[in-house]
Amino acid sequence: MGINVNQLANAIVREVVAYDKKVAKAVQRETRKVANETALELRQNSPRNTGRYASGWAVRKEGDGYRVYNKESPQLTHLLEFGHAKVNGGRVPPAKIHIRPAEQNAIDNLEARLREVVSE
Repeated sequence: MGINVNQLANAIVREVVAYDKKVAKAVQRETRKVANETALELRQNSPRNTGRYASGWAVRKEGDGYRVYNKESPQLTHLLEFGHAKVNGGRVPPAKIHIRPAEQNAIDNLEARLREVVSE
């Protein structure tokens, strides 16, 4: 008694589809977690004057991924990260780099988590 080639192919397809769904769910979950952790890191490490900018970091789902953004003062992100010129000449104090380190941590963290998910 043997196995029919079509039955074997169907069994393989079912297993691959199940694995694909499992991995897709895990990737979505881990991506959401990393986005939330990044927003928290930015809230903690952002420059504070009134606290409005630092508390404005949020996460929004976009397509299949997530975007971390500042909903309170989006116009300040570039100015604080890179510094800027004053209206009457000169420059403000040095840039307050806080987004790049959080971004790099998110990339490294997500990459490690996804490697773990795929290897399971």
